[in-house]
Amino acid sequence: MSDPNTKNQTEAAIKAGCPPASARVTASKWLTKYNIRDAIDARRKRALEQQYVTRQEVLGSAVFQMRSSIDDVLDDYGLPSIEKARQTGAIDLIRKIETKVSLDAETGNREITYKIEMLTSQDARKEVARYLRIESHHWPERTAEQRAFDLAIEMLQHNLPIKLIIDVLMEEYPAVDREQLTEQVEAHLANAGD
Repeated sequence: MSDPNTKNQTEAAIKAGCPPASARVTASKWLTKYNIRDAIDARRKRALEQQYVTRQEVLGSAVFQMRSSIDDVLDDYGLPSIEKARQTGAIDLIRKIETKVSLDAETGNREITYKIEMLTSQDARKEVARYLRIESHHWPERTAEQRAFDLAIEMLQHNLPIKLIIDVLMEEYPAVDREQLTEQVEAHLANAGD
């Protein structure tokens, strides 16, 4: 794999094992090969595609963190599993895993304990609420259904998918009827389009 900190093709050739005296010429020859040129172009394209972060991507990441749990990291035996964390995507939520092995001097039994530190779902909920401005609304005289609907209409201004809006609001207002809220929001959108 090439080093992104490499300054030029000559330096890349040297890092690849070419003698410094012939690295410049060798690098020029390598660049005429289609497979090498294609690999460089593909890497540049990926870098350009990955340089932009959308609002939906940031919100989606926070929502994923909000909905994740320790179960996304533990295997069927309740032990930490990096493989499962990679499969579930929770690998990015792990801050630290510590393993401690202790030996009982009398019995000779080993005991292994694990300490897992993860990003918390509570922190993510606060971030999502802050982004969607849920925490700034206080309407004590309104029902939960009315508050959820009003917040859904406000969140539509962020061009978020209805399903995501409803999912977030159901976390905040679990007693609200999901189908009814979805129908109300869709009816509002249909009327707004007229």
